[in-house]
Amino acid sequence: MNLQWLWGLSVALAVLSVSNLEALAQGVAPARRPPGVLLYAGHGALKPPADYTKLQSFYETLGLLVDTATSWPDNLSSYRLIILLVPKETFSSDQVRALWRWLRRGQYLLVLGEYKEFIQDQTAINVLLADLGVGIRLKDNSNADWDNDTCEPLRDIAEHPLTRGVREAGGLDPSRTATLEVFGTATALVRIHGGRCGGQPMRLVGEPVCAVGKPRPGRGQVVVCGDSNFLDDRFGLSDPASDGMQGNWRFACNLVQPFLPRRSCDRIPLPPSASAPASGATTRVAQLRVFDLNGRLMGALSNADGSLALDRFELPNGVYLIVVVALDADGAPRRQWLHKAVVLR
Repeated sequence: MNLQWLWGLSVALAVLSVSNLEALAQGVAPARRPPGVLLYAGHGALKPPADYTKLQSFYETLGLLVDTATSWPDNLSSYRLIILLVPKETFSSDQVRALWRWLRRGQYLLVLGEYKEFIQDQTAINVLLADLGVGIRLKDNSNADWDNDTCEPLRDIAEHPLTRGVREAGGLDPSRTATLEVFGTATALVRIHGGRCGGQPMRLVGEPVCAVGKPRPGRGQVVVCGDSNFLDDRFGLSDPASDGMQGNWRFACNLVQPFLPRRSCDRIPLPPSASAPASGATTRVAQLRVFDLNGRLMGALSNADGSLALDRFELPNGVYLIVVVALDADGAPRRQWLHKAVVLR
C-alpha cells in the first residue's frame, strides 16, 4: 500500500498536545492547554510572521502553541506572550484596555520597533507604551547613525532574568537598531557599548536598545527592543556561526522561561534543532503511537517490531497525530514530538 505522509511542524499544526492525546486514549480528562504565544502582524505591521519562522519553530519545540494574526483577537486569555511586529497604526482605547487587563495577570508583551527610515512614524508604538503606563519610548534615530550591518554584538547588558546568559552566549546582535528613552520605573536591559561598527567607533554609546517596564498597575512585563531584526530569520536568529547570534537565541528563550516550569533555558541547547535531543546525547526513535483526531489510539510501533513503517496499520484516508518517543544513548526516554500526518491513497 502506498501512503503519502505530509508532515507538519509539531505543535503549531496539531489540534491536541501529546499529553491530551494520551489522556483521551486512557479515558481521562485532557490536560490544560499549553501556554500560547501570539505573533501579531496587524495595525499596519512592518514585518509579517513569515519573517519569524525560526522563532515560531523554536517555541513549538519548547511545547508552546504559536499563533499568528493580522487582526486583533477578541480574546487574549490563551496567550502568555504577545509579540507586536512593529505596528504603525494606533490601538483603540478598547484594545489598550484589553492589553492592560491581560498584562495585569502577569503576561509578557514584546514590542519590536524600527528606526525612522523604515517605520517613518513611531507615534503608534510610543502612544501605546504611554497608554500602558510604561516608561519607555522609541527615539527618532536615523539609519545614518549606523555605518553598516557589521556592528559588533552588544555586551553592555544589565543583570535581569530576561538577559540571563545572553552576555555569556556572545551578546545581543541587533544588526541596526533605534535607541530608547527609558524613564520612571522602567529598566534598560541592553545598551550600546564602545565597540566598533564598520571599522569606526560605535555611535550612540550608552543609549539603551532594549528595555523592560511594568504597566501601571500590573504584574506583567512590557519589553521593548528598537529593531525588528533582534528575533527575525535573516539577522537575529540566522546561522549562529557569526559571533553573538547565540545570545539572540538565549534572549528568545528567556522571554518564555516563566512559562516553562519544567525546563530551564540554562539546559536548552542553542541554537535549537527540531530533531536535536535535550542534551548532547545521541537519540534514536523508540516508539511511534498513532491517534485519530478523537484521541483514539490507532496503533503503536517500537524498535522491537523491527520496522517503524506505518503502512502496516492500513489506516483509512484521514488526518492523524503521531507521537514520537525517542531514547538517549543510555536507553532513557529523552524527548517526545507530535506530528500531523495526512493519509492519501
